[in-house]
Amino acid sequence: MNLADAAEKREMDGAQADRVAAEKAILAKAASNKVKAAGDIAIDAINAKSEALQQKNQAEKAVVDACARVEQLEAPQAKATAEWIATSQAVQSDTVKEEEAVASRAIISRTFGDAEREEEGAEKAAEFAAKDAKDSQAEHEAYSKLLSEKRLGLGKAEDELNDLDVSRKGVEVQAKHNDVELVKTLANQKHARKLVKVEHAIMLKAKKDAADIVERSAAEKTIYEAAKEESHRAAAKGFHKLYEKVEAEQQLKEACTKAPTPPEAPTEEPANCTTITGTQCVFPFRYAGTSYDRCTSYSNNGVPWCSTQTDDAGNHIVGNYDSCNLDTCQQANQTDEEVPAN
Repeated sequence: MNLADAAEKREMDGAQADRVAAEKAILAKAASNKVKAAGDIAIDAINAKSEALQQKNQAEKAVVDACARVEQLEAPQAKATAEWIATSQAVQSDTVKEEEAVASRAIISRTFGDAEREEEGAEKAAEFAAKDAKDSQAEHEAYSKLLSEKRLGLGKAEDELNDLDVSRKGVEVQAKHNDVELVKTLANQKHARKLVKVEHAIMLKAKKDAADIVERSAAEKTIYEAAKEESHRAAAKGFHKLYEKVEAEQQLKEACTKAPTPPEAPTEEPANCTTITGTQCVFPFRYAGTSYDRCTSYSNNGVPWCSTQTDDAGNHIVGNYDSCNLDTCQQANQTDEEVPAN
């Protein structure tokens, strides 16, 4: 495999790694959206829980109010019952008195009936009987009036009792309905808590998956960048070695065809020009058929370099070079795009 094929393969591997990284980024974004959706669902569940609590409080308040209403309704009912009992007792007492009066009139009637046969007591008995009859009639009318009033009051009391009983039944029905609603509210609250737990577990899992994806993406990106940098360094090193090989062949060819010439004295580069490691640069030096009196970036990926050792003819000795320290050296003669003249 030549350098071009190797470079093409590295580019393909880099593109594949870029695609994988992009897919990982898409998965991470999807996981983030899923986490956000789970958070929204959890918020909705919390709101539902709050509403269920409010409904529960309202139902409990309705039950308390219904109990208070029952107590209010039972108090008049007890009072009406007591009045009804008192009225019944009064009616019974009046009935007993009426029976006693009838018996007395019967006795008196029998007694004065016997006296009627006597002349002496006839007139007196007649007057007494008339008076007694008149008094009994008045007493009977008063008693009938009182009895009617008592019966009327008793009927009203019975009506009030019936109304109270209807109201009590209505309150009991409402209380049962409130109990049913309370049970439903508690069930909804329990379901809401369960839903919150499930959504919380889903949210935690989504967060963990997103964190794992992001971590794997970061690790893969780091590995890819390291591999890419290593590939670039390897390519630059191989390219440089190739030109060093060409230079060696050129030097060998020149050594075989030309006589040695004394090295040229440096003219333009400062005498204190050193490499980044502090080694003194040697000027001029010949590389790939071109003489250099200062640092050059030729065949070094745009990085200025110089020779640190030459032969007697001033030719660069392969392997003896390093990057120039730009603080002590002048700008390079050429860039990587320039081709030295022969």
